[in-house]
Amino acid sequence: MYKLFEGLKALEISGKYYDICAEYAQGMMGEDDSGSFDQFVIMFFRSGSSDMQGYYRNVFAQRHKQLIEKLIEKGSGAKVLDACCGMGYDSILLALAGGDVIGVDLSDEKIETAEKLKKIFLVRHPEMKLKFFNRDIFSFFEEKAGRFSGYFDIIWVTEGISHIHPMEEFLKTMKRCLKPEGYLIISESNILNPIVRFNLRKRIATAYSSRDEMNKHKVDSYYLHKDKALDPVTNSEVTMANERMVSHTWLSRILKKVGYKVQKTIFRTYLPAGISKYMGIQIINSIESILQSVPFLKLMGIRYIVIASAAGV
Repeated sequence: MYKLFEGLKALEISGKYYDICAEYAQGMMGEDDSGSFDQFVIMFFRSGSSDMQGYYRNVFAQRHKQLIEKLIEKGSGAKVLDACCGMGYDSILLALAGGDVIGVDLSDEKIETAEKLKKIFLVRHPEMKLKFFNRDIFSFFEEKAGRFSGYFDIIWVTEGISHIHPMEEFLKTMKRCLKPEGYLIISESNILNPIVRFNLRKRIATAYSSRDEMNKHKVDSYYLHKDKALDPVTNSEVTMANERMVSHTWLSRILKKVGYKVQKTIFRTYLPAGISKYMGIQIINSIESILQSVPFLKLMGIRYIVIASAAGV
């Protein structure tokens, strides 16, 4: 653990990191919003009113609490993979908290943003151990199979299951890369939540030009992107799922089938952001704690986190 977070607990670490990013974002107010870096800070750390910023800070901290706890358990220097790392903000958090981190993402724009963020943080924290790779996750680990076999202490996947195809093959690949005592931690939107389900249907309906085109790209209960991406190194085509959102029970069943042991599932975020105008974070957390204690309602969280390990651990 570096001095930045020394003596802090997992929830405090995630919250402090959010504050640092929000400070950077605030300093960029008025800059050109056309660039990918500025779009990043708009999306994640410019939340408008102090009430809204407090809400999103709380959501961010709670979402990453389990992840940071596992990193603390593994100790400084733990090998961490941020699969589908996007713009790298989770990768940087993990590196600042003491992890030796690799972030992989197919989007060149997102990796470009991640590298810019990394440079900013390296100025103050040159001890960070972090590398980004602009690759298709399958091609990357097929190419590096020998190096990364049984290598990682923690593999973190947030908003990745909804895009990676085929998902079962991805989970098998990650299991080969995970140490026997390591953790696969997945954070995803919960299809059982009515708000998530409604927004998903709306996005899918506008993603295709016709019902026929939609059905053409349907696989089982989800859809594939109509356009294929390219791996920037191999130039091979990459098929992606289009917002494939699944329930925690479905995901747990596939994890067990592949050979993982599901240790814990946590549901988070029940109340929409707008509620922060009318009540403080403490009240929101109290309400969410009550909802989490009710057997049926606890399954309705907007997000869930699944923690799994190799079977038998």
